[in-house]
Amino acid sequence: MANIKIAAIADTTQISNTVKSFIDRNPELQDGAVIIKVDVEGCQGRRRTNEIRQFLDEDEVSDQSSVSKVEVQWISTKALNFKSAVHTRLSNLKRKYCIPFSSMNILPTSKLEEYLIEVEAVREYFKEGIQNALERYEEYIQMEKDRSPKLAELIEKLRMTKDDFEKSFLFQISHPIPFTPMSIDGEDLGDRYSVGLIQDIALTAESIYASCTKPKIDQTFVEKLSNLKDKVVSFMFLDDRATKIADSIQSVLNHLPSGNLDSPFT
Repeated sequence: MANIKIAAIADTTQISNTVKSFIDRNPELQDGAVIIKVDVEGCQGRRRTNEIRQFLDEDEVSDQSSVSKVEVQWISTKALNFKSAVHTRLSNLKRKYCIPFSSMNILPTSKLEEYLIEVEAVREYFKEGIQNALERYEEYIQMEKDRSPKLAELIEKLRMTKDDFEKSFLFQISHPIPFTPMSIDGEDLGDRYSVGLIQDIALTAESIYASCTKPKIDQTFVEKLSNLKDKVVSFMFLDDRATKIADSIQSVLNHLPSGNLDSPFT
């Protein structure tokens, strides 16, 4: 098998030891935060080409499912569906644990181990998706040829080799960088990040509220609200107001009707 640019899956013990070692080296971060990012890349399954008109007339372009005006889909999208699921899962983890920081994220050190364990689960799913695509590689390409038979020859010409396809994938977790709300000239930027925290909380709360389209309580609603409270608590070092927000969320949780979570509100 070619060398995929994806590190081996770390188990829970390895992650726990790594985080402990990191905090031991940076004790000031015990009640602080780090900056972190997860990069995911991979083949799109499409290639740009100026050869389409050699295979199709103008009025035939729209009849071939695999082609746009300048691009040809050379492998079935079914081979790459796992990528969308990976991006969705990583986005959910960012909302659950982090607040945005430019193109990266601020993550409370207290949640670093928990976050990395969940990211590793996504990495494992990513590798399984790649493996499935590799095992059925020729089948997925043939599926695209069958969808657009007039482009079968061009698809064969544009397809990537199996090795290049495999090498195109990357899943990389940045090394945690100690976060400090100070500018290079020593200015305290805590207020800026405090505002970012409050805005992030508000957007998440609005999203949770918007998802309540039925007059019922379900486990998903409770979990989202509970996760928001945990996130607020973990960022209390940025803004003391977080304590009051967390208490308010807990009050809502405490007053939810007991019993069947699918029961209507009473």
